[in-house]
Amino acid sequence: MGGDGIQDPAFISASGEANEGDLATSIGYPVEKLDTAKKFIEDYKAEGYKDPYAAYGGYSYDAGWAVIQAVKAVAAANSGKLPADARAKVVDGSRQGLLRGRDRQGRLLDQYGDTTNKQLTVYKVEGGKWVDVKSDTFNQ
Repeated sequence: MGGDGIQDPAFISASGEANEGDLATSIGYPVEKLDTAKKFIEDYKAEGYKDPYAAYGGYSYDAGWAVIQAVKAVAAANSGKLPADARAKVVDGSRQGLLRGRDRQGRLLDQYGDTTNKQLTVYKVEGGKWVDVKSDTFNQ
């Protein structure tokens, strides 16, 4: 049994042992079951990457996209060029809501950069792959 880090196809292939029945928890609902992630999954498959997107692929995509949008905004505000203090401006701009709205809203994040997915899922290795066993929503 382990946390988020082991819920990856690489855990199964790299273990070198029979790991049927191993359990892992991971944040969120299974990405494959989220309507908001369908486009990400289609795009990822269309690119033909050799490795699966795994547990954090969708979230990593959205985080990367948020940074790209911040850099673009800083460059646009500086006649298309990055200023010497671009790093600080990207951070400041993000804090000030520079990325609010559709440009920041990704497939798994809302317009504020927060996850739209407030769930936890338990996975189990069955037949050599991770299978979701139970998901539940966090209620405060």
